[in-house]
This record gives sequence, structure tokens and C-alpha cells, in this order.
Amino acid sequence: MTYLLTQMTLYMLCALILGLILGWLIWGRLAERLRQAEADRAQLSSELKARGDGSELKARIDRLNNELDECRRARQANEAEIDRLNGELDVANNRTGMDVATANAVEEAVAITGEGTKPATLTQARGGQADDLKLIKGVGPKMERMLNGMGFYHFDQVAAWSSSELAWVDDNLEGFKGRASRDEWIPQAKILAAGGTTEFASRNT
Repeated sequence: MTYLLTQMTLYMLCALILGLILGWLIWGRLAERLRQAEADRAQLSSELKARGDGSELKARIDRLNNELDECRRARQANEAEIDRLNGELDVANNRTGMDVATANAVEEAVAITGEGTKPATLTQARGGQADDLKLIKGVGPKMERMLNGMGFYHFDQVAAWSSSELAWVDDNLEGFKGRASRDEWIPQAKILAAGGTTEFASRNT
């Protein structure tokens, strides 16, 4: 499903980008014509003032003014088309984002509802010193005791859980089922195991 969504997104993005490029090229030409017309008008106005007799020059100025107005109208139409294409691109990006998010949610739900695989555990903390698991958001004193009783004492243990192992932990947190996923323990544990800190940990140290 993800592959099909990716292909559909690429096709839509290519079509929209091509339209934007063509619109940009057309807009550039119109802008150049507009600048040239304005320069010609300025030059003719100067000539008209210098000569005093401006019947022919007035006609040329009128013609250039008409061309200038036409260029402006074309430019406005082209800008409107570019805005429309940009809007379609935004809609396409939003739809793609929602589809991917939905797919991820389905995969996560499948993982959580399954029994999962029990992670590797320890009989005691390494070196007799356990990590302060309470620095992980969602782990209080009671939860820390429960995790220790299950054989989890260190941040790197939590950080190493796979999706299937996370599902097992969620299913075996008595009275707190699903807490590990909801509070995103794994990303927090990875940061803490690497010696970093999180916003939650900073507030509680």
C-alpha cells in the first residue's frame, strides 16, 4: 500500500511541478515583454516632449499602452494559474501525508493488538546500578518497580525494543496497558541511553 501511495504521489508531484515550470517560463516571458513595453513607452514619452509634435508618437504610445495592458492581463491570468497549481500541490501533499499516517496507524494498531515477542530481560541491574527509568515520561515509581520486576533496568533495554517487543510490553503492563506506546518510551530511551536528555527528563532532574 505504501508503494502505491508513493507512486501516485510521485506522478501527481511531477505533473504539478511541470505545470509550475511551464507557468514560470510563460510568466518570465510576459514579465520581459512588460518591462520592454514600459521602457519603450518611457522613451517615446521623452521623444514626445522633446519634439513638441506628437501625433505619430501619441499613436505609438497608445499602441504600446494597449500592448502593456494586454501583457498585464496575461500576467495576472498566469499568476492565477500558478496559484491554482500551488493549491493542488498542497492538497496532494496533505492527502499523501494523511494516507501515510493512516497506514502507519494501522500497522501500529496491528502490532499492539497482537501478543508480540517478549524482549530480552535481566535478572538484576548491570553492575548493581539501575538507570532512573522515571526520567522517561509515563514512568512513575510504581511503573519503575513493575519494569524492574519484568527484568528491565536500563535505558538501552527499552531503546532496543522492536515493534513486536513493544507490543508485548504494552500488553503486559498490568493496569497500564498501552502506556509504552502512548508515551513513546522508545524514542525517549534512545536519547537517554546515548547520554542525552529530554524536555521531560530535564524538568525532573
